Amino acid sequence: PMPAFHIDVTKGGSGWMAVLVGTDDSGEQDIQQSGIGRYAERADAVKEAREWADAEDVPCTLKD
Repeated sequence: PMPAFHIDVTKGGSGWMAVLVGTDDSGEQDIQQSGIGRYAERADAVKEAREWADAEDVPCTLKD
């Protein structure tokens, strides 16, 4: 099962971003918060996601 919260990256209308994803009791996942940056390159969002996960001690579940 996925952790209750994890950090990943996604592509939105404004570019790639790091996101904090929450999982509720029924297993549904939803973005709870987005990171500060919007990036043209996925690699830049991945860097932010890893730094955010380390700083907050939250799992980073990137699908590289």
